[in-house]
Amino acid sequence: VRTGAAVVMCDINEDALKQAVKEVGSDDCDRIYPLVVDVRNYADAEKAAALALEKTGRIDIVIPFAGGYEPRMCQSMVPFFEQPVEVLDWGIDVNLKGAIYFARACMPAMVNGRNGGVICCIGSTSGFECDAKGAMYGTAKSGLFTFVKGLALAGAPYGIRAFCVTPG
Repeated sequence: VRTGAAVVMCDINEDALKQAVKEVGSDDCDRIYPLVVDVRNYADAEKAAALALEKTGRIDIVIPFAGGYEPRMCQSMVPFFEQPVEVLDWGIDVNLKGAIYFARACMPAMVNGRNGGVICCIGSTSGFECDAKGAMYGTAKSGLFTFVKGLALAGAPYGIRAFCVTPG
């Protein structure tokens, strides 16, 4: 925002979203467009893409970084084989499908805009390792690595780059 960018900020938690807008925006809140979304819902990803196009006319960068370690986030610190299916679904839906949904919803605008663009997913060293409780977290992050390769191949003819940053 401080460099002139317009930003669509998304979060499932409205209070956290408002706080983030304040922290990032300072005097530039007129170029920040907050939107409450659930990354597990493709229609919400489409709403975010539509808002970006409505407010700015283009999508240049997509950084889908919703995520979390499902045993902690769902308060289910038991071994994998005791995890409720809802916890397993949450782990895959948020950590993998959320990125897929946002890339799918935004990439057509990048292709049609003919300006190229960047899709940057957030990985984790857990994608190379795993543990006995949060098996879906590691599985999802591992899946992101391959997904990003597919994005890069699909986007290359249109000048769209895709990569995965893996902290740690």
